[in-house]
Amino acid sequence: MLYFALVISAILLLLVNLIARKAEHPVAPILATAFLIGLASAMICIFLPPVVLQAALVCVVALIWGMSHYRPWFFHVFSCTATLVVFGVLGYFAFQETRHLQQAFPYVSMDDRLPTPKQQRSAEDLPATTVVRLGEMETLIEDKDRNGRSHYRNASLREIHEDAVRTFVDQPGFGVARMIRVSEESLKHEEPPIPQPGTPSASPWLPEELARKQPAESNTLDNLLSLHRGSVLDFVNFAGFGYIKDRQHVAGFQEHRVSQPPTPERPWTLQTLDLVGLWLHEKPIAYISKDLPRMKELRAAPTRELDDFETAGLLALQRGDDLFVRERGPERRLLGAIRAARQCLSCHEAERGDLLGAFSYRMTQDGR
Repeated sequence: MLYFALVISAILLLLVNLIARKAEHPVAPILATAFLIGLASAMICIFLPPVVLQAALVCVVALIWGMSHYRPWFFHVFSCTATLVVFGVLGYFAFQETRHLQQAFPYVSMDDRLPTPKQQRSAEDLPATTVVRLGEMETLIEDKDRNGRSHYRNASLREIHEDAVRTFVDQPGFGVARMIRVSEESLKHEEPPIPQPGTPSASPWLPEELARKQPAESNTLDNLLSLHRGSVLDFVNFAGFGYIKDRQHVAGFQEHRVSQPPTPERPWTLQTLDLVGLWLHEKPIAYISKDLPRMKELRAAPTRELDDFETAGLLALQRGDDLFVRERGPERRLLGAIRAARQCLSCHEAERGDLLGAFSYRMTQDGR
């Protein structure tokens, strides 16, 4: 917008100074020219504040010149001075806003957030069905990138740091077009925490309960896999990845979080959803939180050892399964894998398909 405003401003300045030099009675034509160009700059689809302010100051200079009967040099000098003042003041504020955006979304290093993992990866190959589901997850992430706000947000964050001149030039103070502007408000979007819907399991699972096969109905397993995939996709929060130049330079990253509670098919009701951490501790742990998992809070949250169900489920996930399901009476437990998709590898020191963590679900039929 700055370049467009400069062109219109130069045309205005040239016209009024030619009138001041050539016209026999220049004040009225100068006022008319400045008024029309200023009005056009305010009324067309692009509002150009510098040109509007310049036109107003040119009118003031022309009136003072007309009443004082100074020579044309007076108008030439002060019309140019007025133009410089307008662009100087607006340029200062645009520069400050650009610096503010850089400071609000600075480069950070993922080395501080994601240190070298303490747990070793499993060397076993993943089953073909798990690889297919991982590819489907990556496709869903890409679709959200194309259709959601992530592309705009990431491009804007890149522009703030890698093309600061363009960010400065496109500041709203130089002109407001009918398009989305890079602003702190448009780049920040954080949902409030969501409380756990219910309570943890009241009793431990017995070995014979864990030995039972998971539900045999294919549609039940498909529905549970779909529910878990939706939870992982929500938790990953691809729109919050920000601009990733490299692992040491990431701008605008927003922590992984669950923004909406999973909704199982009736008659089941979600009671708790816990995050199981695998890499950053000496042995696997589950985070304890009164809210649904949000990494921003979980980094300082207490942890617990895995219960018998989660321990048995983790072995299945490490063998390549994506979901471990067991039922007893009105209670259902799920442990679902969170694997490294292709989009995760820029920050995580992992290989595609690595088990990064898991979600531990508890559901009941009677709301208990």
